[in-house]
Amino acid sequence: MERLFARLLRRYENADIVVALKARFILFLCAFALVIIPILVVHTAYLHTNNPLYNYRPNFYVLAPEILLFMVVALAGRLLLRGNFALSAHLLFAAIQAVIWLVMFFDSSLGVSRLNTLVLIVAVFGMAPIVISRRAIIIPLYAAANILMLAIFMHTRTDDLALSFGQFWDHVADNSAAFIIASIISYNLFSITSRALRSARDSNVRLAKTNEELAAAMEELRATNEEFEAQNLELISSQDLLERSLEEKLVMLKEIHHRVKNNLQVISSLLSLQQSRLGDEELDSIFLQCRNRVLAISRVHEQMYQAGDFARVELGVYAKGLTSDLIRGYSRGGMDIKFDMEEVTLDMEKAIPCGLIINELVSNSLRHAFSGAERPGLSVSVRHERESGRCVVCVCDNGSGLPAGLDIYSAETMGFTLVRMLLRQLAGSLEIKDGPGAGFRVSFPVAARNAGGAA
Repeated sequence: MERLFARLLRRYENADIVVALKARFILFLCAFALVIIPILVVHTAYLHTNNPLYNYRPNFYVLAPEILLFMVVALAGRLLLRGNFALSAHLLFAAIQAVIWLVMFFDSSLGVSRLNTLVLIVAVFGMAPIVISRRAIIIPLYAAANILMLAIFMHTRTDDLALSFGQFWDHVADNSAAFIIASIISYNLFSITSRALRSARDSNVRLAKTNEELAAAMEELRATNEEFEAQNLELISSQDLLERSLEEKLVMLKEIHHRVKNNLQVISSLLSLQQSRLGDEELDSIFLQCRNRVLAISRVHEQMYQAGDFARVELGVYAKGLTSDLIRGYSRGGMDIKFDMEEVTLDMEKAIPCGLIINELVSNSLRHAFSGAERPGLSVSVRHERESGRCVVCVCDNGSGLPAGLDIYSAETMGFTLVRMLLRQLAGSLEIKDGPGAGFRVSFPVAARNAGGAA
């Protein structure tokens, strides 16, 4: 049944939902009427043939309206299926009421029975909110037409109904009141439903507009996302190029440090070869010091190459390695060596001068401090003073100490002259520490990011 109704009312698929539901009801009513009316006609004819009031034969004036109603219902159903809802509904509504009135006018039954038929008209009038789809004013017009028919019926059938004057007006007043009340109720139901539907339509319009705005925003967002994706792909491509370029530069830097280290080692080897041919002890010492200075510079490049960090050198690791190299170079095995290192990193501009200073101070102790010493000892420390933001390097020995009256700031030896030059480059200072043996304290400023914990 559901599928059959859906197929018959396919013209209302895109119509307003209320109109579609009303059309469904009218179609059901037409179908019901087309089944019931023939039965009603047959039953009425049967009653007439057995009723002496009709001379035992059918009353054409009663049956004709029923037959006409059947034809009108068929026509209304056809109009409904063709999509003419308003015409179909009004035709059916008016035809039902007209037929009832015709039956009342031409029926020969008792007056009370004919007056009771008015209840049926009032009941049918309750269909008004379903039939009316646009103008609510039609409802009171239908009510006024029914009241007019009531007045005509009561006036023309006063003698047949055998009513007194008071009873006549009571019937007119009561039935008119029934039509008016039904009209008011139907009118307000229709108005309430119409306002609710208009509000729903407005909401749907606003919702549709909001959906359109959301769709436009989504489209704009989609376009923005596509643009971002394109930019992201471009950035990824640029990042790949930068990474490849960086990798190439890192390889190049690594190769440069490696070659510089190798070249410095070649220079050191040449100095060592020349040193072995001198045969002079003083020149031999000078060449050894030159070799150590070259190796001190070479170790900076070697440590950068091995660590893969071409911007900074970890000073503690460098100082330990350089001190161990110098001890081996001066053949000072069996010494008591102490290291106290904090993690401090230097860039190349400070690492090479600092390394050369450490080389001079450690070399000075190894050359001059331990003549005749039973248990030679050497300590090297690297610390970071966070309050002052300075790096402090200390080199101390337990040897014979510095000569009396030595002023390191005016001494003309190569070692101290080089230390003073390098200190100016580092914006640093040099202090002599009190105590047994010689002690030197070098300090210079470093950035906070270059300091770490204890090593």
